[in-house]
Amino acid sequence: TQLHTHLTTFLPHHMTPSALILLNELPVTVNGKLDREALPAPGHAPPSPGREPATELEARLCEVFAEILAVERVGADDDFFVLGGHSLLVVRLLARVRAGLGVRIGVRDFLAAPTAGRLAELVESGRAGRTEGAGPVVTDAEARLGPGMRFPAAGAPRDASGPRRILLTGATGFVGAFLLRELLERTERTGTELLCLVRGASAEAARARLADATGAYGLGAAADDPRVRVVRGDLAEPGLGTGPGRWHRLAEEVDTVVHAGAHVHHLSSYERLKPANVGGTRELLRLLAEGRPKRLHHVSTLGVFRGGPGPRLITEDSDTSGERHPSADGYAAGKWVADRMVQHAVARGADARVYRLGRVWADTRRGVVNPGDLYCRLLATCAALGRYPLDAVATHADLLPVDVAARALAALVLDEEGTTDATDAIDADRATGSAVVHHLHHARPTGAEEFLGVHDALHGTRTEPVPLGAWLRLLRETSEAGRELPFLPYLDAFEEYARAAEAGTRPAGDTFRSRRTLERLERLGVTVPDIDTEMITAFWRGLPGTGPDPR
Repeated sequence: TQLHTHLTTFLPHHMTPSALILLNELPVTVNGKLDREALPAPGHAPPSPGREPATELEARLCEVFAEILAVERVGADDDFFVLGGHSLLVVRLLARVRAGLGVRIGVRDFLAAPTAGRLAELVESGRAGRTEGAGPVVTDAEARLGPGMRFPAAGAPRDASGPRRILLTGATGFVGAFLLRELLERTERTGTELLCLVRGASAEAARARLADATGAYGLGAAADDPRVRVVRGDLAEPGLGTGPGRWHRLAEEVDTVVHAGAHVHHLSSYERLKPANVGGTRELLRLLAEGRPKRLHHVSTLGVFRGGPGPRLITEDSDTSGERHPSADGYAAGKWVADRMVQHAVARGADARVYRLGRVWADTRRGVVNPGDLYCRLLATCAALGRYPLDAVATHADLLPVDVAARALAALVLDEEGTTDATDAIDADRATGSAVVHHLHHARPTGAEEFLGVHDALHGTRTEPVPLGAWLRLLRETSEAGRELPFLPYLDAFEEYARAAEAGTRPAGDTFRSRRTLERLERLGVTVPDIDTEMITAFWRGLPGTGPDPR
C-alpha cells in the first residue's frame, strides 16, 4: 500500500500498476538482460472496498464501476485505476454515464480524481448546469527560479573540438534513443562519453531499460557502446535521484547537458506531470549552476504556443511569455513552464539553447514509430474503421521523421558556433538575455488521405472520407459495441474540438516559419526530406494490425 501511494505521487493513474509483486531479484537472461518470460504473473485480487456510497447516485456509479472493471464491489472513494482500469475503459465508463444519466463528463475531468464519489459530484454539477471548464491557467510564476540560483561561469571558453562528456536525459524515449545513436556516431572521433540518466530499481535494471529501448527501435547495440555510461536516476526526484556523491561528480565532470526527457501524456493534468517535466528541468538548471561550466540543450515543443482567436506567424523569435495553458492540458503546460524557466536562467547568465519540436514521426528507412503517438493512433483507427474525417486541421500534421530530428538535434548540439552568422545571432541573444532558439518541424503538412491512399493500395481496401462529426459518432458507436480502437482515449477531446468548430469558437491555427533554423541546418549538411510514398509504405508495414478487419 505504501509503495502504491508513493507511485501515485508522480505517475499518472493509467501508468500506476494495479498489482505489485516483491522479488528478491529480477530474473535475467544469459546476456544479463531482463528475462520477461520468467517474471511471475501478478495477482489481480482487488483491494477491499472502501467507503460505502452515501447517496443513491454514488451507489449507482459504484455499480457501474464494478461492471466496467469486472469486480464484485467498488467503494465510493476507490481509485478506478488501482482496480485495474485503463484509458480505454474510461471512455466506456463515461459513455455509460452519458447514456444512463444524460450528463457528458470530460475525460480530463474524470482523470483528475477517478472515483465514483468524485464522478457523482461532476454529474451533479452537470445536472445543475455548472461545468468544470478547463480549470485554472498555469502562470509564469511556476517558472520562477530561486534567488540563489546564479550561473557565474556561463560564457567561459569551450573546447573547440566539442563536448567531452554529455549528460543525456530521455535516452529510453522515442526521440532520445535516436538522438543517443546519432550523438555516438558523430562523436566517435573525439571519444565523447554519453552519460544517460535512466530510471531503474538498480544500475543493472537501468541499463537493461536502455538496451530494451534502443533494441525496440531497431538501433542495434547503442546501449552497449563502451562510451555509454548509465546513470541511475529520475527526473522527478530531488537531485535527479542520483544521490549527493553522484550529483557532485556530474557537476564536476559534465560539460554539456542534453535534456530530451519528459513524461509524455496528453490527457494528464499539470500537477500530475509537473514533477518530471518541470521539476526535472529545475534540477538540471541547478546542476548547470554548480561545478564546471556547462551548456544546456533543452528539447522543448512547438506546443508551447497554444494558439488564440486569430492566426499568428510564429518564428524562432516569437515571444512565449503571453501564452496561457490550462492546467488540465498538463503536457503542454509543463513544457511551457520548463521552456520559460530556461529563458529565465539565460537572463541570469546561463549558457542554454532551446529546440522546439513539431510532431516527430516514423524514421525514414524502416518506418519505426511511437505507437502511442496521437497521429499514429488516428491513422490506425481510420484504417480499422474504413473511414477518415474530412477536417484539414484535425488530420494534417507536420511530420518530422525521428531520424532526421535526431540528426538535426545532434548537429546543432555539437556545432560550436562554427559560422559567423550563427555566432552573431548567438551573441545577440546573449546580449538581450534570451536563449538561442531553433524550431524543428516539417514545412509541409501531410494529410490522412495520403496515408490512407497508400494503405488501401497495400491492402486492397477503400477508406472513405466522411465529415468529422460522422467519424466521431462511428468511433463512439464502435466503442460502445465493445471494440477498442487506438484513438478512443482522445474521443472526448476531439468531440469538444468538433463542437467548437461548429460554434465557430475553434482557436485559429498558427503558421510556423523557421527560416533561421533551416539555414543553419543547411550549413551543417542536414536536409529535411518530403514524406513520400516510400516512407508512408514503411510506416504501414511496420505498424501491426492495420490490415483489413477480418470481421
